[in-house]
Amino acid sequence: MKTRILGALLAGMCILGAPAWANRGHGDNLERMQKHLGLTDQQVQQLKPYAENMQHRIQSERDAFKATLTQDQIAKFEEAKKDHHRGKGEWKKHRQNNGEQANGERPKRQRPTPEQMAERRQQMVAKLAQEYNLTAEQQAAFTRM
Repeated sequence: MKTRILGALLAGMCILGAPAWANRGHGDNLERMQKHLGLTDQQVQQLKPYAENMQHRIQSERDAFKATLTQDQIAKFEEAKKDHHRGKGEWKKHRQNNGEQANGERPKRQRPTPEQMAERRQQMVAKLAQEYNLTAEQQAAFTRM
């Protein structure tokens, strides 16, 4: 019983506090759009209801998403969000661990030789022939492509 009351109280606080946190750190999106796109004041007024509706829809989708998760899953989700927003220095390390160089370029990939390409093509045609029961003519047409 206490858990339900606490959960309902927490959900209510999240819902009521959402507008206050909606633009934290992002500034006013319409102002930025007006500046970058050169929108007129009239266009900003026309877009305002859409922007507000969008914020409410996104928040309700987030709430519905989190409502299906367990507390452990929510904790893991929040940790994943923190990882997503990690600093630039950490992304450099992450890229280096995944094969990118520090300057953001990927190492050059070796191009397959013509023999390797022909072998891959034959494997693909054999797979398609088996999967779709291709005739010999159809297989020959694929190899000519």
